[in-house]
Amino acid sequence: MGKINYVWFVVTLALMTKCGGDNTTDPATEAVNKLAGTWTINGGYIKADGTDVSAEYTGLAITFTGTKDVPVYLVQNGGYAFGNVSADTWSFTDNTFTAIKRGQDETVMHYTIADNTLTLTFTISDPLDESGRTQGMFGDFEVVLKKK
Repeated sequence: MGKINYVWFVVTLALMTKCGGDNTTDPATEAVNKLAGTWTINGGYIKADGTDVSAEYTGLAITFTGTKDVPVYLVQNGGYAFGNVSADTWSFTDNTFTAIKRGQDETVMHYTIADNTLTLTFTISDPLDESGRTQGMFGDFEVVLKKK
C-alpha cells in the first residue's frame, strides 16, 4: 500500500510540475497591469502647489490601457494638469517602474498605487506664449485618484 501512495505522489508531483508552466510575468507587464483601468477623482483630489484645485477637475478620470509596448491613457476633464488632451501615449522612465513620461509633453509623473488609490506627482512648467503671458496653470501637482 505504501508503494502505491508513493507512486501516486510522484505522478501527481510530476504532473503539477509539468502542467504548472511558467506563470511569471515580466516586471514591465506587471507594472502596466497595475495601472490598467479607470481611475477617478471621486474620493480623491488634485492639488497644485499645495492648494486644492479639485473643483476645477470635476469628473476627472484617467484610463490606462494598452500594453507595455504601446501604453495609452485616456483623460476626461484633465485640464491644464494633463495638457488638455483626451488621449496620449506614455512610457516608463526606467526599470524601477515608479514613474511614467507622457508622450505629448514628456512630463514625468511619479506614481504609487496602494489600496485602489493612484497617486501621481509631477511638475508643469510655466507655459508662456510668444508674448510672455502664462497660458495656464503650472506648478507642482499631486493627483490622488480612486480605481473605478
